[in-house]
Amino acid sequence: MDLTYLACGSPILEFRVRSMAELEIIGCLVDQISQQTDPIGQYYAFIGAPGQDTWLKKQLDFVQKAEPYPTGESISSVLWRTMIGDITLDEDEAEEDYGRYFEVYRNFSESSSSVQKGMGQEFVSAVRRRSRYRRLCLTQQGYFGGVPEEAEIGDWICMFHGMKLLFVVRKIGLHFAYIGHSYVHGLMNGEVLLLPHYKQCAITLT
Repeated sequence: MDLTYLACGSPILEFRVRSMAELEIIGCLVDQISQQTDPIGQYYAFIGAPGQDTWLKKQLDFVQKAEPYPTGESISSVLWRTMIGDITLDEDEAEEDYGRYFEVYRNFSESSSSVQKGMGQEFVSAVRRRSRYRRLCLTQQGYFGGVPEEAEIGDWICMFHGMKLLFVVRKIGLHFAYIGHSYVHGLMNGEVLLLPHYKQCAITLT
């Protein structure tokens, strides 16, 4: 689990305990959440769950706002990979052909075969495993991701040196509150270090 990711690009964790209530970690404030959608979990208990079709149609419209995507990938690929955190139900890194599961799920109907139903259900289960407590978002720099349900517009996506994931934090005065881990498509394997606006800084969590 999570071994596929190496968002920091470095195995060295740099931190300092400033007090019983403050932890300073070296990292980078990567981007800010600019738009977000409804929480995912309630729509992904099973294939055909109430509201699932309507929710997906809204996400298909929502992700169009990220086109053209910074990585050059198709918007459809960005959506399905983000929904599952780019990890299959078997905990493997998703290959391009896993997109077939998304397409089968997307076009699922009562007339779908048992094989198609199985593929669609596998995709739904992969979404539920990775994103049941997330919502989808767009960032100011044009990235698309899955962030905690508790995230709000204006919260920061950040990278901590030595950590495999990206995280959401909320600025409160001079410090930050930890919200939870996140997935931002195209920034999960050290790409943050190559961003033109990358700037290392000390992030104090309270």
